[in-house]
Amino acid sequence: KIEAGRIDWELEPIENPADLIDHVVQTFRPLAAEHDLALKVKTTRPLPTVNGDSDRLIQVITNLMNNAVKYTPKGGSISLITDETAHAGSRVIRVRITDTGPGIPDEQLEAIFDRFHQVRQADVENKPIGGTGLGLAICREVVNYHGGRIWAERPPKGGTCVTFIIPVGGEQASLASGSSQIH
Repeated sequence: KIEAGRIDWELEPIENPADLIDHVVQTFRPLAAEHDLALKVKTTRPLPTVNGDSDRLIQVITNLMNNAVKYTPKGGSISLITDETAHAGSRVIRVRITDTGPGIPDEQLEAIFDRFHQVRQADVENKPIGGTGLGLAICREVVNYHGGRIWAERPPKGGTCVTFIIPVGGEQASLASGSSQIH
């Protein structure tokens, strides 16, 4: 539907994006506890207004959190950090979700955002794989629609960190291409 242009986007000023984060976190706290995972949240307050579709942005954060829970072994941790920063000369809100799972092989860090791509089972320590391989592709489309950018990295201590940025307020310059370097 996204690619065919058949999605009705509800773009509006989101005056407190931290509320979206809080909504998703409250949903995931019981699931994290059920899987014996520490859930660490740090959100800079107040976050500036962004123009966006609240439901679609919640969908992105929810999908990223689902993946973190799915691939983090019992006793591990997930952190969600949200702040305001600068990227390519624009003010952006940055959302980073980091887990202590097995991580994604370097050669697949970009490919995970392709439709139907899934990390091979052997690459994630024989964890069972579920889903269609569309979740991260949808996340990328939603973030790109908002003029933002999404990428994945392997933190030095292991696991996976998925970050997305979206422009603040009316700064809708496209951030979809370019380096992942944040200032």
